[in-house]
Amino acid sequence: MHMRFLTANCCLLLATMAASATWAEELNFTEQSNLAAAERGQAGAESAARSDPQGDRAADSEEGREEIPEIEVEVIGKKWGEQSVPSLAPSTAEVISVMAAEEVEAVGETTLADTIQFLPGVQVVRQGRKFERLVFVRGTFVPTVLLDGAQISAATTGFVSGFANRALYSIPLSAVERIEVIRSSSSMIYGPQALTGGVINIVTKSGEGPGHFELNTEAGDYDNWRHSVGAFEGTEDRGTAVVAERATGESNLEWGFRRMNHLFCKFNRNLDNDDTVKLLFLSNEGRRQIDMWSEEFQQITGRGPVYWTFDPWRERFTSLAYAHNLATPGAGIDLLLWARNRFFHQPYYDGPIAPKPKATVYSDTKDDTVGVSLFWRQPMSREHYLRMGVQWFQLNGYDQDAILDPGTGRVVEQPPVSTDSKLASYIFQDEWTLSAGTRFYYGGRYETPEDRDNALVYSLGLERDLGDKAQAYARFGTGVEFPSHSQLESDPTLEDQTSKNWDVGLDRSFGPNLVGHLGWFQAAIQNDFIEYLKPGGDPTNRRHYLTAQADQTTSGVEVELQARANNLRWFANYTNLDRSVGRTPVIGGQPLQLAIPPGNIFNVGLRWSLHGGRTKISPTYKYVSSYLAGARYFAGAWPIDSYQVTNVSVSREVGKGWSFTAALNNIFDQEYETQPGYPMPGRNYLVGLSRTVGSE
Repeated sequence: MHMRFLTANCCLLLATMAASATWAEELNFTEQSNLAAAERGQAGAESAARSDPQGDRAADSEEGREEIPEIEVEVIGKKWGEQSVPSLAPSTAEVISVMAAEEVEAVGETTLADTIQFLPGVQVVRQGRKFERLVFVRGTFVPTVLLDGAQISAATTGFVSGFANRALYSIPLSAVERIEVIRSSSSMIYGPQALTGGVINIVTKSGEGPGHFELNTEAGDYDNWRHSVGAFEGTEDRGTAVVAERATGESNLEWGFRRMNHLFCKFNRNLDNDDTVKLLFLSNEGRRQIDMWSEEFQQITGRGPVYWTFDPWRERFTSLAYAHNLATPGAGIDLLLWARNRFFHQPYYDGPIAPKPKATVYSDTKDDTVGVSLFWRQPMSREHYLRMGVQWFQLNGYDQDAILDPGTGRVVEQPPVSTDSKLASYIFQDEWTLSAGTRFYYGGRYETPEDRDNALVYSLGLERDLGDKAQAYARFGTGVEFPSHSQLESDPTLEDQTSKNWDVGLDRSFGPNLVGHLGWFQAAIQNDFIEYLKPGGDPTNRRHYLTAQADQTTSGVEVELQARANNLRWFANYTNLDRSVGRTPVIGGQPLQLAIPPGNIFNVGLRWSLHGGRTKISPTYKYVSSYLAGARYFAGAWPIDSYQVTNVSVSREVGKGWSFTAALNNIFDQEYETQPGYPMPGRNYLVGLSRTVGSE
């Protein structure tokens, strides 16, 4: 049965590629630029060895190649940079967007989550200004966030497991080299959850280059301040990067605030035998509060105000990457070790409202997680490249609540609830050059979770160069996600969530300064986990959150364009989403209304460089149509009106080593929400001054 299913999908992939080739020919793709070759030329030796150990692809496209200027706004296709270890380079037919450091600065935001909001299909849902953020790609929550390839957001199975995106607002922007968003959802090598929700990989600076210091200070509305100092130094064989940052600010809501300290360190070494070692350390510590006080929030939850505080918020993350190159070019053994320690003390009544009897006064969450990735990569022949590996992680942790005893009036700690979990995965990925300009890959991932049945998922991909001009791709994969401890506590009969995912598309160059992308995708999820607050429940009590399961399918179309003309660059992208709901859970005799993503997301931005590059002006616009938002703190879905936001940022070099930045967000002062009960700030500003010392 499995063989027939695999054969049918291979035939369907081949048929799709043939149809894409015919469509491309009908559009008369006869010009002489070469988008695919130019992008592959950017990849570097490591990725080139991975994607083309035979050297045939480069030879096929070398003749007639014209140099295409690099477009930094957002990279269409597979133009990735150096990874922490070569085995983590993306696979054939991945759909990737990349933001370089220049574009991160041009957006004018203060966190990584807000920075990526203008990428195709990305929606950032916020609870208060600059506090909690949930990132969705193609209408699906992104559970997998990597820091230099290591899974900083590995699921904790605890009460805060849903906040996998916290890494996106706790990493200093000045430490970021680029951001990679993998929108296709069938990758074998980035962890089990990547198979259903996409991946965000944050690549940090390595410090190579002349030694220098960077001093930055920023100030904005709501008493927001950010101060950072960075030191970078290195050569071709080594590099050191250290960044320390202090971020404080208030919320546009009444009681919200943050007081956070971030420390980032990274050390790289190229050894005498050509092996590489990379050591990274990240520390986040401080306190923050989200006020859930608005009338709408109280109406939604049926509860009074809550003041959700993290004091302390403490997190440490360390990773070690080691790449050992073997005698055969492109062959090697790669090791990635990582460890994370987190502790959150969460009082819920730090505001003016006193808790009622039986209310949860505070919760503690503690976890210690360690993980290992070990891969072997080997060009088996001129047409064949193989990756095999094992990934393992173990979490030891607990959640503990403290309630107000109605009899004594004292705060009584409840017994801690274990969140221990363990998962081992075995990965096989095989890539072939079938003929000149045609690449195929297949792979499998065998999951062996603790206390659950083992699961096998697989993925197939096909990529075809359509002349020197365009590149078509097709991809199919299955995915699995296992229920967490807290979900099983609410319903021990929960089944594993599974998915089937499709991606078909075409990348096209219309000349040396204009590139485009057209794609269609579909993700069909069975037994999707739907978490909600039981009717009349206390949003501070984790035992009042229940989990049901549903079947739903999300389909969509993506269109992207990027262009450059002299000192002006621009980008535009449009994503259309459609979700059909099958099996729906019934709550209290009524079907539960499920969340429906926005049907339309549109982004456009300009990057204008003046005065020899000393002045840069960057306006950006985003439109999101109406949708039904889901959240854990109520049952069902809540309607959110469409909204549009226009931002503009300006930077100016004002002297040797000095630069000034200013950003004005929500220029037209629109009132809107992205999450029920959390009104977003109106027009707000941010100004900054930076100084670079010692750079040549």
